[in-house]
Amino acid sequence: MAEVHFFMTRNDSLAFVSFLIELVRATFVPERSLDPPPFLRLTSSEQVRIRMDQNIQRYSRFFVLSPQWERLPLVYDEIHANDGQHFYSVSQRYGGPAFDFLASGTYSEGEMQWIRAGWFSDYPYYIEDKAFLKDASLYRVFQRPEKMTVAFKEVQRYLRKNGFRSRCRETGHTGPWIGIDALKQHEAGMWLRGGDWHYEPKGNTSRSRRTKR
Repeated sequence: MAEVHFFMTRNDSLAFVSFLIELVRATFVPERSLDPPPFLRLTSSEQVRIRMDQNIQRYSRFFVLSPQWERLPLVYDEIHANDGQHFYSVSQRYGGPAFDFLASGTYSEGEMQWIRAGWFSDYPYYIEDKAFLKDASLYRVFQRPEKMTVAFKEVQRYLRKNGFRSRCRETGHTGPWIGIDALKQHEAGMWLRGGDWHYEPKGNTSRSRRTKR
């Protein structure tokens, strides 16, 4: 599984969305909907922004498709949650294939504010459909397309160019990337958090110093 994590503000996320659209003509399918499938396909950063604004709980997750590698329809599940919620959800790893993109969210509790990490990921192989769920040995699978591998490398390059590495304060381990605007917000007093862990920029964050290394 290929996966990168990052702290991004809304501005950082929309810049990343624009990058993906320009890179691979990406379209974004919301992970869940109250309406039955097929879900809307969002083709512009403005449409993605509007969708993000509709997520009251600031949970913005999308499956990212492209004509460069899409070969099958996405697969959807109907969910009846224990708390009474009823909605439809994209089933991970089935159809597409598609990248899994969870945008960062900004949260507040009293006077305390923080940015929660998001991710961008894919799998080494995908499953064609759910026709043979009773016998896992009969799953029809296909390998991740090479163009997805190339696109993921470009995403890594984008984050190195437009972000900063973080370190966990509690463990000292290297953490998610920090977007340019997220760094500004952190310097203004906003926490960067992943669960109970807190993160900060790792090393020198001067743009001029970084470009010389």
